Amino acid sequence: MSRTSARTPLLKAVAVCLGLLGALLALEGLFRLLPVSEVMLSLPVNAANPMLRFVPDRTVNWSRGAWMTERHTLRVNNYGFLNGQDYDPASASPLVAVVGDSFIEAVALPYGQTSFARLAQALNGRARVYSFGRSGAPLSHYLACAQWLVPLFRPDRLVILAVANDFDESLLEYKRAPGYHYYQDDGQGGLRLLRVDYTPGRFSGLARHSRLLSYLLVNLQVQGLWARLSARWAGDSAFVGQTLAAAEQRRVERSRLVVDTVLKELPLRTGLAPKDICLVTDGLRPNLYTAQGRRDEAGSFARLMLDYLLAQARRQGFRTIDMEPLFVADFAAHGQPFDFGALDAHWNARGHAVLAQALLDSGFLDGLGGGQPDAGRP
Repeated sequence: MSRTSARTPLLKAVAVCLGLLGALLALEGLFRLLPVSEVMLSLPVNAANPMLRFVPDRTVNWSRGAWMTERHTLRVNNYGFLNGQDYDPASASPLVAVVGDSFIEAVALPYGQTSFARLAQALNGRARVYSFGRSGAPLSHYLACAQWLVPLFRPDRLVILAVANDFDESLLEYKRAPGYHYYQDDGQGGLRLLRVDYTPGRFSGLARHSRLLSYLLVNLQVQGLWARLSARWAGDSAFVGQTLAAAEQRRVERSRLVVDTVLKELPLRTGLAPKDICLVTDGLRPNLYTAQGRRDEAGSFARLMLDYLLAQARRQGFRTIDMEPLFVADFAAHGQPFDFGALDAHWNARGHAVLAQALLDSGFLDGLGGGQPDAGRP
């Protein structure tokens, strides 16, 4: 075989690689001209920095889906949370802290349309409102976040939003994502809180600088593609409240233990009285939009756990708000949904407005700064 013929496969392979590289570079250049959502990098989580936060002091672009619609900018503030204002631990003015997962992180909304921005506007300078939202956080992480923020910012009121998948995902046996806090068995029939440390990898840094990777990871969400396809194949009836509907006995029992432990530890770890802590539970969408849907949610894991949290919290003196009847009444009056539809169950601007108004109407914020919040829908 001639030397030329031996080189032919190698030359073809090199040509293919160069062609692919050229195509990738061309796509990278194209996406740099488009409103691609930017990757928000996280700080390491360890003993020195125990709370999961984004790299602070950044303004990032956000857009929805493959076609990059609903574009706006997000502000990562000085403490690494998505909020249009910086946080001042030295301030002595009254403070409301709002803790939750992606519903409070609220990447799909400009800051001014969020519940916490609306509350700040209604309080009109009499009190600050700081949000501590992080996508993927469960109930156990909310407890750890509250314990971290209270000595630092000294809030007068604490609001915690619980959604349907917050209960079993608080247990290491169901979920173990780095950067979050979970419960594990303590060997004595109870639970103990455990931090799963996080070290940013090289790929995350590359994703920050590549618009093509940002498009794949954030706009197309390729990392969660298999889970979304699996849910679609399983059918809507398998899920209620974006979690499996089946109320398997062990799952329910373990999740109730999570609720009992969180409610016991919240006052102990924060020093706040139960009356100064408000537990808010999400409404089960899309079920709440129809009478049949509301009948179908009865007996589901989500319904059982949200009702259990509300009942136990009320019994122990916590303030509570159940968003389900509020959403049902508002939808009956106005016919407008509270989320972005089947592909995104997070609250839209109306959902956030209903929560803000519910907190104002509840009286939970009365007395902050020497008066009542401004009346009217925020």
